Amino acid sequence: WREILVNSIPIAIGYLFLGLTFGILFASKGGDTATSFFIGLTTFAGAAQFLALQLLGTQMSFWGFFITVFALNFRHIFYGITALHDFGKWSLQKCYLIAAFTDENFGMYQFYKGKGKANTENLVRVFFVNHFYWVFGCTLGSFLGQNMVINIKGLDFALTGLFVILFWENLKSLHLLRRGVKNAHT
Repeated sequence: WREILVNSIPIAIGYLFLGLTFGILFASKGGDTATSFFIGLTTFAGAAQFLALQLLGTQMSFWGFFITVFALNFRHIFYGITALHDFGKWSLQKCYLIAAFTDENFGMYQFYKGKGKANTENLVRVFFVNHFYWVFGCTLGSFLGQNMVINIKGLDFALTGLFVILFWENLKSLHLLRRGVKNAHT
C-alpha cells in the first residue's frame, strides 16, 4: 500500500484538483454533494463528467448524449483489450478494473507491468486508490461549492487547459513514435 500511495502522488494531485473543479462547477449549477459523490463513484471519467456539465440544460437527447460520451471515451476500450490477460479470470475484480481503466490508470498499469507487478490484486489496489482521489475531489468540491462563496469565473478553463496540454503531449509522442518507426526501418 505504501508503494502504491507514493507512486500515485502525481495522479492524486491531478485528480484532487480536477475533482474539486468538477464539484465546484457542479454545485454552481445546482448539484448537491451526494449526487456529486455518486457521479464520481459511478462515472469515473473526468472528461465525460465535465462534458455533462456543459450539456446540462441543453435539449440533447439521451442517445445523443450517450453517443457523444461513448466517442469521447472510446479509447478506454483499447486500454481494456491490451490488459485483459493481466486481469486474470472473470470476476468482480476484473469487471472493476475494466470499468476503472482511465488514462491515468492505464499509465499506472504500464508502470506496474514494467515492474512485473501487474497482477489483479495489485492493480485493484492501484485503481481503487486513484478512484478514491477522484471521488474525494468531486465530493469535496461540491461541498465547498455549496457552503462557501467561491468565484468560479475562469475555473471551467482548467479543463480546456488540461486538454490542450494532453493534446500537445500526444502530438509530441506521435511525432517521436513515427520518428522511432522511421528510424527502425533504416
